[in-house]
Amino acid sequence: MKRLRHYWLRGKNSLLAIFASSPGKSHNLMTMPQLAFAAAGSGEGNVIAPVSTGSPVPRTHFRPLTFLQDFFNTITEIQDVNLLSTASRLLLQLTDGQPLIFAEYRQGNLFVHTPCHNLDRNGIFARKLVQACRDTYRKTRQPVHRKRIQFENLETTAKLNETDNLTISPLPGPHPCGPDRFLAAFLISDPRRKQGGWSRETDQLLHFCLQHVAIRLREINALTTLRLNANTDPLTGVHNRRFFHEILSRESERSNRHHQPLSLIILDIDHFKLINDTFGHLTGDQVLRKIGSITRDSIRTIDTVCRYGGEEFAIILPQTGLEAASIIAERLRTSIAEFPFSTGEEHPLVVTASLGVACWHGSGYLSGQGTELVQAADRALYAAKDTGRNRTCTAPDPRTGTAGKGRKSVVFVPPAC
Repeated sequence: MKRLRHYWLRGKNSLLAIFASSPGKSHNLMTMPQLAFAAAGSGEGNVIAPVSTGSPVPRTHFRPLTFLQDFFNTITEIQDVNLLSTASRLLLQLTDGQPLIFAEYRQGNLFVHTPCHNLDRNGIFARKLVQACRDTYRKTRQPVHRKRIQFENLETTAKLNETDNLTISPLPGPHPCGPDRFLAAFLISDPRRKQGGWSRETDQLLHFCLQHVAIRLREINALTTLRLNANTDPLTGVHNRRFFHEILSRESERSNRHHQPLSLIILDIDHFKLINDTFGHLTGDQVLRKIGSITRDSIRTIDTVCRYGGEEFAIILPQTGLEAASIIAERLRTSIAEFPFSTGEEHPLVVTASLGVACWHGSGYLSGQGTELVQAADRALYAAKDTGRNRTCTAPDPRTGTAGKGRKSVVFVPPAC
């Protein structure tokens, strides 16, 4: 009797699933256990067309269980900023081709993601959209200022003409996706278009999918924060030594592959232990933070600055020859020497640094870890220390065959460089 009752319940739930997915009807959405039994009984796992094409699936072939499975699998695999574009494209199946607009609130800034390219911010549609965002986020008591609103484009197949008499309908939300971060969605429809019946199942499925998108955004933000913390020195704000070896290995392989030069600068603060002993470790930490900031401001966007040791910094300069790297190093040395470090006393603290520069010219072979480059820059740094500090020394051209044969194989760069 128990087995017969079990088969009867499975058949009943299968009929309910098929009946609930029929177009133009409104029914209460079944619970997830019921949906699971219905999927097992109806065997509808392969009756929906692939959603990767981006085109809405006809409602006559729509199956909610297969859509949810495909939607969750696709969203879970995304690791970058294409999440909202992909979600908007997939959800066209639920909205019967009506486009979605996402409004993401990030700590006082509002990012409106629309499928409308070249949106006129002063147009009627943009003003209506901003007002809808204000009304939605007023529930969370989050202020939305006009100057902090930014419009971004969604890469989706939906077309949106802002000149049409469009209706903006807010969907249930907003959904929290992190500290002071929320995600809201709006459905854009044209009153002149004949709309089909909007069922309660569609509304609940949209709400469920938007919740999953917000959760996925929260996961991506958390992973980004963890990755940033793992690669950043907490005191100076520059990259740490772990990230230095990762970038140097990548740039070394690229230099070998494309036969391009690769330079490295190692910077060491002069008499840093004396600064800690005289003014205290808090002043020493302030000096490290400021030198890290000066170093970031003195390099290009393609360069990478890392904290190599206690008072040592390393700068990786891709596609840079020895002469250009020496000029950058000397400019950095001058900026540090001329900066007045405050200690709370009458006279500012003068801090100097010694720098060693080495370059791999792209000829021959550089090890995957860039070991030869680090050794050459390290010898140049020790030469700068031995010859009086507060100066820049460069390792000689490795093509001459004299690199790596003692500390004397360096060239002093005069301050006039």
